[in-house]
This record gives sequence, C-alpha cells and structure tokens, in this order.
Amino acid sequence: MSLGDFFTLTEMNDGLTAPSRVRELVALLQKDRDCILIVGDATRQQSVVARTTAATENKDCLDLFVQLDGLQFIDKWLKDAKKFSNETGESFVEESISHLLQALEKLHVDDKKLVSSNICTTVRDLLGHNNSKVLDRARALLDSWENDRSCNASSMNIDRVEPLTNNDMQITADSERDSKHSEFSVGGALISVIIMVTMTKN
Repeated sequence: MSLGDFFTLTEMNDGLTAPSRVRELVALLQKDRDCILIVGDATRQQSVVARTTAATENKDCLDLFVQLDGLQFIDKWLKDAKKFSNETGESFVEESISHLLQALEKLHVDDKKLVSSNICTTVRDLLGHNNSKVLDRARALLDSWENDRSCNASSMNIDRVEPLTNNDMQITADSERDSKHSEFSVGGALISVIIMVTMTKN
C-alpha cells in the first residue's frame, strides 16, 4: 500500500481519529523511507500526509505522531522539497512546503524535540525562500515556537515562587510591628531630650 492509498476520504477531510491509524501510518513511512520515487509523485504523497495531519483534531493522535518520531519524516520532506523548489521553482512543491508547515503548526513540539529532530533549523532555513507564502508561514511557525518557549519559561518561574504560609505572614506582621515600635521609642526619647534641654536653659 502506498501513501496515496493509505487514507480514507473521511480521514483526508477530517483528519485521523484513532491512534492505531497513526501507528499504521508511521510504520508505512518507515517501510517506504528508502523507496525511490519520482520527485513529483513523492511530493504529492507527502502533501497528502501533511494535509491529513493538519486536519487532525484528536490530540492523542497528534501527540502519538510526535512520540513515534514522525517529525523525522516531515524534516526530511521539507529539506527535499526546499532543494527541489530551488532547482525547479515548481508551484506544487511550494504548496507541499506550505502543507508541511501547516502540519507542524498542528503538532505540539517541545524544546527537546525541536532540537533532536532538527526541525527548527530546517524551518529557519526557509526564511530565505523566495515564495512569500512559504516565508510568512515559516516565520509565523518560528514565532509560535518562541512564544511557547517563553510561556513555558514564565510558568516555570511562577512555579518556583512558594506561597506565603500563615506562619510566614505572622512573622512579617511581627517584624512590621517591632519596626514601628522602635520608631515610636526613638521618637519618644528625642522628645524627652528636647524637653530636658529646654527646662535647663530656663
């Protein structure tokens, strides 16, 4: 079975809904990874995978695709498509790149996966692409990854701040009260000194 025949019409329109189908897909991708296909045919089949992934709303399916190292295929396809696009300028290749980027937008990729899969570097290389649609989508994807990273960092910082306990609040209140008492004591002492000096002069 080829990639072109793998998906049902419903899956191509609505995405994958069963994790078992994701496992079957990745197994097929691994089996066919060394097959030599005409570039045009390979690109179209890869676009089908990308469009179906982008149409998928089932979080378990999307997460499983990442867990099963599905990013390695998208990374390779993007590199091949970019190279072929630079050589030929065929519009269908640029459409395939856009579909692959759409698929990446749908997947939740953490920092570790971004590095290990090399996908971040591959997408960044597309910033020099001469197609504005590809360029804009690549930039938007990189921005979203950067925003996710910033949000995660902020969340970690918030988690590190421990809430005040009742005991901490009592200690703070006692400290403030002692501070005010010291101020009053010093103030009272100064007033006494001033009165004594005045009486002595008189």
